[in-house]
Amino acid sequence: MSTKTRLEPQPSDLQPPWRTAARVELQLEARTFARDIVLPIAVELDPQKGEMPRSLIDEMAAKGWFGITVPAEHGGMGLGVFEYCLVSEELARAWLSVGSILARGQGLGTQTIDKRPSARTAASFGPGQMDRGNRSI
Repeated sequence: MSTKTRLEPQPSDLQPPWRTAARVELQLEARTFARDIVLPIAVELDPQKGEMPRSLIDEMAAKGWFGITVPAEHGGMGLGVFEYCLVSEELARAWLSVGSILARGQGLGTQTIDKRPSARTAASFGPGQMDRGNRSI
């Protein structure tokens, strides 16, 4: 092997029993988004310590990724921590800051909603407040 040849680390594939069609699809969607959307922005802005464009955050919100662990009945994706980690890992591979923003979105007020919210908790979130595309996060 030439000294000029660089081997890029390859992301690991999901193994059984964690490998499901839905998880593979989610991982591929995040990987493609990271490669095609996040990486070009990171290449330009990260060396300058540039600010993450709002349009990038909006695209992530439109995919519902800020509500991965929020129950579906509250407008989230209704998935678990495993799926959150899949998406976060792929995004962070392209730009660590993007993975960090996603992490903040998962914890910022979302942990107050459980599968059996109290009437007071449920009332504090308006209909669709955590829907895909919500720009409040």
